[in-house]
Amino acid sequence: MGRNEAVERLLRAAHRRSVGVDAVRRGLWAAAIGAAAFLAAVLVDAALGLHAWALIVLDGLFVGLAATALMGLTLFIVSRRFRPARTAVAVQRRMNLRGSPLINAVQLSATADASASPALREHAVTMGNELAEAIEPHEAVDHGPAWRALRWALGAALVLAIAYVLMPRVFHAVLPRMFAPLADHPPYTLVQFEVTVEPAPALVGRPASIRVRLTGPTLPPRSTLVFVDDDGVRQHLPMLRRAVDDDDAVHYQLKIERPDRSRRFFIDTPEGRSAYHDFTVKPTPLLERASAAFFYPAYTGWKSTKEPLNLTGLRALEGTTVSLTVESNVPLGVSTLRLTPEDETLSELEIPLEPDPSRPHTAAGRFDMPFVGTYAIELVGADGTPGAEPITGPLHAVPDYAPRVSIETPARRVVVPEGWKLDVAVAASDDIGVGQVMLQRAVNGWGSTGVELKTAATGPNYVTASDAFDLAALGAKAGDLITYFAVARDNKPPVANLAETPVHSIEVISMEEYLEFQRTRYRIDDLNAEWAEYQQRLDELKAKREQLLEQLQELQKQLEQTDQPSAEQREQMEQLEQDLSAYAEEAFELFEEMRKRTEEPTLYEFENPYKDLLERVGTELQGQGADALGLQNQLSQMRRGPASPAQQQRMQKLLQRFKENDRPFDEAFEQERQETQEDLQRLQLADDILAQAERVRGVIDGQQELAQRMAALRDVKEPTAAQRQRMKQLAEEQAALERELADATAGLESAAEAAQELLPTMCSSATALCEAIRSNQINDDMRGAAEGGRAGNGAEAARLAQLAADKLDALLSDCQGMSGQAQQELDGCLSLPRYALRNAMDQMAQSRNIPGLGNKPGGRGGGYAGSQTRLTVIGPSRLGSGESDRHAHRGHGHGQGRAGTEHGLTGDDAESLTPDSVTARGGDVAVLIDVPQPYRELAEAYFKRLAEEDHLRGSDQDGRRLE
Repeated sequence: MGRNEAVERLLRAAHRRSVGVDAVRRGLWAAAIGAAAFLAAVLVDAALGLHAWALIVLDGLFVGLAATALMGLTLFIVSRRFRPARTAVAVQRRMNLRGSPLINAVQLSATADASASPALREHAVTMGNELAEAIEPHEAVDHGPAWRALRWALGAALVLAIAYVLMPRVFHAVLPRMFAPLADHPPYTLVQFEVTVEPAPALVGRPASIRVRLTGPTLPPRSTLVFVDDDGVRQHLPMLRRAVDDDDAVHYQLKIERPDRSRRFFIDTPEGRSAYHDFTVKPTPLLERASAAFFYPAYTGWKSTKEPLNLTGLRALEGTTVSLTVESNVPLGVSTLRLTPEDETLSELEIPLEPDPSRPHTAAGRFDMPFVGTYAIELVGADGTPGAEPITGPLHAVPDYAPRVSIETPARRVVVPEGWKLDVAVAASDDIGVGQVMLQRAVNGWGSTGVELKTAATGPNYVTASDAFDLAALGAKAGDLITYFAVARDNKPPVANLAETPVHSIEVISMEEYLEFQRTRYRIDDLNAEWAEYQQRLDELKAKREQLLEQLQELQKQLEQTDQPSAEQREQMEQLEQDLSAYAEEAFELFEEMRKRTEEPTLYEFENPYKDLLERVGTELQGQGADALGLQNQLSQMRRGPASPAQQQRMQKLLQRFKENDRPFDEAFEQERQETQEDLQRLQLADDILAQAERVRGVIDGQQELAQRMAALRDVKEPTAAQRQRMKQLAEEQAALERELADATAGLESAAEAAQELLPTMCSSATALCEAIRSNQINDDMRGAAEGGRAGNGAEAARLAQLAADKLDALLSDCQGMSGQAQQELDGCLSLPRYALRNAMDQMAQSRNIPGLGNKPGGRGGGYAGSQTRLTVIGPSRLGSGESDRHAHRGHGHGQGRAGTEHGLTGDDAESLTPDSVTARGGDVAVLIDVPQPYRELAEAYFKRLAEEDHLRGSDQDGRRLE
């Protein structure tokens, strides 16, 4: 086919151009369709705000469309292989050639058919070549469809460009969503968001604000800021609407007080949401941990301590060295500790906090506690970034306060009799430590002398000290005045703090004055209450003794059947040992109280037989305690091992003694106790009646005096203002006397009713006296006198007052006779003879009349002139300060140098007491072995008495034998 080269060249060029034009046409149509579809997709997403899955589907459609177009174009190009004949036909049609010269040239040159002559073939090829030379390849291709496709593609592009020009925000919003559907780009909205962050970047721990300015045709009513964390967790925070400006824009704001990390966020509204923004937070120094080490002054002796810094701040003793260490979240530079004083006259201090090279997040500083105020820690990062805010707190430099000292006993003002020994107890405390306690003393105002007291620590920073005023050794006499006060110093260098107590005083009086005072405070009802308490305790001891005796007898029967006690029996024996010990303790304690009571001074005559009874009861109680201890010791020995016949015999002997020695619980003693109780009750009833009778007698004397004063106003017809005032005063006195008489009469009747059975004669006289007062209408006369005085009628007031006085005078003998009746009816009470009983009645009467101790200048019971301090009276009696004190002998000093003894259990099980456990100590006096120390003196006295009684009985028997 080399003879038709021109034809072939033309046909190949036309084929290539035709394929290219068709491919371009197809591509342009695909582009036009794609542009239209893209614009439609943009408009759909802008209108509907498609979800991510819809965007993914849409993107898949676009990708499929492009792939389909590319694949179709590829298949088209591949399928259009060069075929000369088909290309020649297409060129002839395009060029409107007649006779098919190009087709003939192609066919004849390519065939060897014998039917065609060589000349014909040559002619056809020549004509085809000539024609091909005359035709240009581009003329042989139809470009019309391609140009039409180009016009459509350009139209689509133009529409797309116009849409972009008209709606750029739509494309800017939709394109990112289509290209990255999972990136959570916001859908298109008509609302425009102008977001600002202040400051930018924000600092950790410091306030920051996020503001948004919203514009658009429709302004949303609310706005929400949405933080989105890296893990997808969202935090919705409503924003605060601020204002609407002149451009019809609305502003919202969210203030973040303490930002702590960088985050992404967007603004969400009902009308749409914004794109993502970055909230960048730059790390700043934050205090994560702080501690303070305290190094106290050397004189305190305190060990250094280390404590975490908290809300209580820095608090330490003045002069304490403080080492402050802070730790931050970032490396630190040189930071500052600022100390601001509360006192404005002092200067502020700045302490540098140096970073630790080995630990860049840590800084430390050191200072001495200077004052009371506040501290502020100002952190600075290694890059110079200041901390979020100063860390502040209270700063309290505690001063070394002066000690506190007080005289615990006695009271501030005491009165004591001559020869008394008065103990003084001082207590002192200090915040650091007490260095010294002194007692300053002076007598009758002369120069004081100081005595340093030996102290004993009884608690942290708390000491006690004691001293004694032995009046006999000091030679103090009645009328002397001893003043003293305590001084305490702490151990602060170089000058110790000092504190003093108020001045205390001791007024010395004679024993006669003291007893006189005691009678004003100690009454028969106190003695009755005391005896009732003794009775109750004796009854309790009796009940315990009976219970113990019953248990011991039952145990004795069981032990007689065996040599080896069982475990249950041992347990029972141990319990009995404890019960016997408790019984002995109570018996000895009651004996000791009764003994001390008998040694106290006698105030009234009737106390002597009462003390005799106490002495006898106490002696028997001593024996009860000793017997119980003997049994306890024997049980202890038998419980520890096999019971020998000797031990069982000794146990039986001790049990028999405990059973037979039943005083003071036998019938004779109980009868005597009951009689004593009745005698004391009779004395109290008689005293109550006489007290009310004396009140009536006082009214009689007062009415006589008042009648005489009213008589001076009898003849006043028209009283002056001063006279009226005088009459009113006398009327009020008359009314008071009338109330006193009514109250005394009621009291006398009540006392007589209570004593009717025991004191019939006195009760009869008292009832008759009350009846006489009522029948004579004395109260009516006294009320009439008071009314006349208030009305200014002097004559009437004086008449009725005198009438009441005369009626009362007629009853005076009845009042005075009751004392004699009391002596007669009380004859033999407490085995007192008549003269002793008369003295006792006089003493009780005197106690009701004495108002207080002496009548010295200054009042209030004597003492310093003008002093209002209450007096406390201390002495050998059981009462003081006007109140019953049944244990005064335990708390006060010891009279005449006598040492008191307190007894109590020591709990030493190894100690025991038995009549056999004695050794000779000179003659018949025995020494007790293994006896509890609190009971040793009492038990020795008891067994000594038993030995003396046995000795006397032996002498008596020897005498009878000699006879």
